[in-house]
Amino acid sequence: MKGRIIVQRKDGIVEFSGDFRPEMSVIAILEELNARTPLCDINGKEVPLVEYECSCRQGTCGACAMLINGIPRLACSTFFRDAGPVVKLAPLSKFPVISDLKVDRSAIPESVKTMKLWLNDDEAALAEEAMLKELESSAIDDALLKEGNIDD
Repeated sequence: MKGRIIVQRKDGIVEFSGDFRPEMSVIAILEELNARTPLCDINGKEVPLVEYECSCRQGTCGACAMLINGIPRLACSTFFRDAGPVVKLAPLSKFPVISDLKVDRSAIPESVKTMKLWLNDDEAALAEEAMLKELESSAIDDALLKEGNIDD
């Protein structure tokens, strides 16, 4: 499927074209572009490789977060079929830009500490207990429904 990839860089915008499979993730497209030797823009001008970050490739770590068509998304779990045929990529706007699609996320760990975004041992035990009670209650309800003892 023919497509265009537009990447916002610190010094301007660069545009690429190619045949991309619908099931390709944005990360796979960036890898394919960077595998081109030399990497040339839509006008045939040689340009530097596109810089971005990626780690887990499973939608978990958030390293590949970027603006995809103006929406913050993970590039490893956003597919060409959903974003194309023109895909505009830009770095996240809330962080300082290092280069291309790479941003400085060093403020995140400090923010997590400041906001205390974790459960302490007591909270974790309470959360686990509540979850187990909910699962037990749900299992009992399911069993009663199967037996026809309660109405849905």
